[in-house]
Amino acid sequence: MSKKQENKNINNWPVVGHKRITSGLTHAIKNDRLAHTYLFIGEEGLGKKLIARHLAKSVICQRERVPCGKCESCKRIDLGSYNDYIEIISKGSITINKVRDIKRKFSLMASLGGYRVLTIDDAADLTLEASNALLKFLEEPSDKTIVILITKGYKSIIPTIISRSEIIKFYPLNTKKITKVLGPMDESRRDKIIAIAAGRPGIAINLRNTPDKVDEYFSQINELQNVLDQSVGKRVIESKRYKDIDRVKLLGIIDNLIRIRRNQMLESYQLSEKGFEIKKTPLLTEKNNLRSLKYLFNMKKVLSQNISPRLVLENIFINI
Repeated sequence: MSKKQENKNINNWPVVGHKRITSGLTHAIKNDRLAHTYLFIGEEGLGKKLIARHLAKSVICQRERVPCGKCESCKRIDLGSYNDYIEIISKGSITINKVRDIKRKFSLMASLGGYRVLTIDDAADLTLEASNALLKFLEEPSDKTIVILITKGYKSIIPTIISRSEIIKFYPLNTKKITKVLGPMDESRRDKIIAIAAGRPGIAINLRNTPDKVDEYFSQINELQNVLDQSVGKRVIESKRYKDIDRVKLLGIIDNLIRIRRNQMLESYQLSEKGFEIKKTPLLTEKNNLRSLKYLFNMKKVLSQNISPRLVLENIFINI
């Protein structure tokens, strides 16, 4: 394979956008300047895991630095498992025993001088004990070991791990790039998907393939707008319908309330998001809207504490 062909394949990252990230990683691969630890930070659906797997394939592929997508290595990495690749996907918390098991597996890997790659998604779910155990692993890396930690933010990552990582931040894509991801489709449906996805290509693709989710989303938006139109007393009564709500669902509701209040404020300047049908609230001043948004963002932080999600929702309905 010629040098020109090799460079083309290395640059063939399976994502739209993130040019700065993919160019930087391509340069590091070509010049053997890869970091031992990467911290991929960004919202869900931005392509962090796709880029992590492509990076792993770039150094493990049997055709050497060219992720062909056809060899056994590439196929197994796409499935999240290969001799020299370990992928941990969190299902609630990652314990110290899990980290010890990872270290044991790495010690048994017969990489024959090649790279070994570990990806952890979501690294925020590492317990403190697990984080400290992982830190010891990061402090003594072999020359060809790469650890990729995927997470939404810094908050739950211990400072000593952050300081040993090369941080790569992922940002939402613009509307033009999301439109490219979606491809040809009904314009009205496309605008709704773009509005929900908020620059996240993975979410956009998921919604394109599951049309019912788009209708469900806007059904909840309308339901929440109807709740906000009611008196405080009726809002409290409405909150009791959510008695079995869990933290994940409540985060989704808070995000939707933020979208509603934000678009209500933008509507007064005729700047609301295309695809969103927002009810006008003439009695809601910009000052009150900003206060509501600040309160909602604060409630997202409160949810990290051991507190009843239903009580949080009740307070939200009272205060916004």
